[in-house]
Amino acid sequence: MIMWNIEDGECSWKIEVGSLTILKKSHPNWFTLVRKIDDFFNNKNSKVQIYEDNQLINKKDWECLFIPFDSNLQLDKITAKSPLKPILESSIDDLIMTPAYQEFQNIWTELSEELMFIRKKLEQYDLEIEMVPFEPTYFKNYLVLNSLNKVMTPLHYKQILLKIFAKSTIDKNKLLVIELPELFSTTREFQEFETIINELIKKGMKFILVTTRDIPAANTNYLVGDIIINNARFEVIRNKCLSEIPFNSNNDEYNIAKHGIVGLVDNSNDDTDFVEISTHFDHRIKALIYSMLKNLNIETNLDITGMTPNLARFLEDIS
Repeated sequence: MIMWNIEDGECSWKIEVGSLTILKKSHPNWFTLVRKIDDFFNNKNSKVQIYEDNQLINKKDWECLFIPFDSNLQLDKITAKSPLKPILESSIDDLIMTPAYQEFQNIWTELSEELMFIRKKLEQYDLEIEMVPFEPTYFKNYLVLNSLNKVMTPLHYKQILLKIFAKSTIDKNKLLVIELPELFSTTREFQEFETIINELIKKGMKFILVTTRDIPAANTNYLVGDIIINNARFEVIRNKCLSEIPFNSNNDEYNIAKHGIVGLVDNSNDDTDFVEISTHFDHRIKALIYSMLKNLNIETNLDITGMTPNLARFLEDIS
């Protein structure tokens, strides 16, 4: 398990990361965090620091692209800062290598030579005229990019940016941070997006997604109020929880309780640090959940109805 500790001098966040890192739900704290990550990698004067397992990350070894939820692209006008500029320039490079372009240059030269007859007409005005050489950069005014999709959704823009970033040749660790890729997308479109991500992960790219979707095999981080929980935090408290409960338990029960907590958190409101424990858990699992939440510093309701006296006393003591 790899942990990133992100600090900005005032706040700190500790998340579990991997090839695909999920920051679950559209929580304001996640939106703040991903902008801190972007600032660290792309602002040379950033006050943000990111430590990987207590070692400061060398940002010079990384290339990071942040795609916010409202990202957009102007296809019909490519500016100097547009991420589409390399595509347009590459298209021009391909165009000038064609036989048709060589023929065009010959015609341009012939037109220039035809001016000698026109110059005679202008001598009466003490003027002359010249035709400047045609430069390939002039094509920028005549080449227009259009989407193959009839309607461009936010996900389409994100996919274009993702593919451009993936094609860049900079020999660095590549990190792509994306907010809410599921926004206005269909299930099929999101599945296609997942396929693209999985292919790029195989090539070594890393992703951090703020999303409401569940993606298998991802390192998922959840927020309860200001508290971040993830698999790494559950592992840290595992032995303590198993040793403090008043009955013999095992890793299987612990994992059931862990998945129970994740389900509770995933279904809770984003603006609360209070977790409502469902009554469908049996008493052993419920006791484990209480112990785990206590060690995670997460508030919960205490319901000892129907529990044995020793379990009831234990829960009252730790509450």
